[in-house]
Amino acid sequence: MKKSINFILALVTLLTVGASAAVNSDPAKETVKANPYNAQLAQDAQLRFQLTFQNPDKQKVTIAIKDKENATLFAETTTNATYLRLFDLSTLGDGKYTFEVQGAKNRYTQSFEISTQTNRVVLARN
Repeated sequence: MKKSINFILALVTLLTVGASAAVNSDPAKETVKANPYNAQLAQDAQLRFQLTFQNPDKQKVTIAIKDKENATLFAETTTNATYLRLFDLSTLGDGKYTFEVQGAKNRYTQSFEISTQTNRVVLARN
């Protein structure tokens, strides 16, 4: 249980602190910023993630969840000024995944890892 709680705390810290920018192969098309959409990704203990971000210019933005092989597991496009969605990822297997918010000139990515941990308890009874 302690390892599970420590993992969850580490993951939440990673998700809230570790925003990263990805560099596209065409630098002229993309502006690299740490978090151009003021995106926030919060996770609870049940593997539900809430993604929010701002798109004040109402540009076309694609939201995707990708696995470690970069295969797209989920994708949708929006032009809303504000985005809020809860994702239930409890059915995903253990592995590394990435949330990606991609616009015409900006991109935000946040990686995370799902890892199942089990605890064994020994109870001695007389």
